Amino acid sequence: MPRILLISNYHFGTTSSLLAAGFEAAGCTVDKFSPSPDLPSDWSPCNFKCRISNLINRLGTLPDLVLFCEATTGTQLFPLDILSCPAPTAFYAIDNHLNFGWHRLAAPLFDLVFCAQHDYQEAFRESGCECVHWLPFGWHPPFHQVPTNPPIRSGVGFVGQMHSSRKEIFQTLARQGVSVDVRSGPRGSELGDFYRCVKIVLNFSINGDLNMRAFEALASGALLVTQRIKNGIEKLLLSGEHFVFHDGNNCASVVRYYLDNDSERERIAANGERKVRSLHRYEDRARSVLELLPEARYRAAIRQKKPVPWWKQISLVDLTLHPTFSRWHTETRREALKALKANPLQVFPKILGRFVRQRMQVNPRRPK
Repeated sequence: MPRILLISNYHFGTTSSLLAAGFEAAGCTVDKFSPSPDLPSDWSPCNFKCRISNLINRLGTLPDLVLFCEATTGTQLFPLDILSCPAPTAFYAIDNHLNFGWHRLAAPLFDLVFCAQHDYQEAFRESGCECVHWLPFGWHPPFHQVPTNPPIRSGVGFVGQMHSSRKEIFQTLARQGVSVDVRSGPRGSELGDFYRCVKIVLNFSINGDLNMRAFEALASGALLVTQRIKNGIEKLLLSGEHFVFHDGNNCASVVRYYLDNDSERERIAANGERKVRSLHRYEDRARSVLELLPEARYRAAIRQKKPVPWWKQISLVDLTLHPTFSRWHTETRREALKALKANPLQVFPKILGRFVRQRMQVNPRRPK
């Protein structure tokens, strides 16, 4: 079976660790590297300024895929020698709705790109990515096991941070006699146990994202009442059949209706649970990646036969100039000099333009 070299910031219960478990469930060998402290025994330490060549030397063998997986919005981890990697490479860009500013710079450097938010695919292609695929979140079976004696469900639950707009909705619910059990910290099986105790899970998006909690709530058998979004949710699930939308203003009335109509709520929740449990595990996401290994090998072979295009060198310079990667100033100068020496007439105005835009803090467009 394939061997995956995965590079990410490790945090318990985040997508990178769950996707790694999905690859292992699919029969892969996964070598996991992270600069995070307090790593579990099956992860190996590396530096923020890691080099893939050093990691491969530590393994003593060439992996079938090097997967760089975004894990936190504040990461400064990036493999700087990505353009010279001897193995096929892939980037899993997760928080597209928050971090597209640097995602669009990093993505063209990889053979394959996976994005968690469906509607950003075209924006990635416009940034120079030739091979972009949608890879949504999923659910992790060990966190959402069905108990032998299921608890009696009651009330409404919400996991997340409290903002003013959300507080207004919860206050409206309270005036209608509906209290919401708000949690901010549960992860893993604790999260699954909480969702299995409530009748309805309320969900809100940030910038229209399809988030992890949608899949986790469905896998736990609660009725998902989620903010109306796009980003591919209706390509996976049907509103009114597997989950229910709310529009913010009507959230309280939607929740009240489904609390008062047990049979309809239970029918939709059961449909959603069956659908998600059968098709949307992280193992299923890992298998989707594995199906694209032949394409990754093909693109890696083409990359390795040609000189690095100057515009990709510029993308790397751009990336290391981005505020997210403030540790990288020395490497930025080194890569900029390489690009200037190779193509001075083309590269100098590009670097100058990038520098001006950085100073002006021009933001890239987001999908509408």
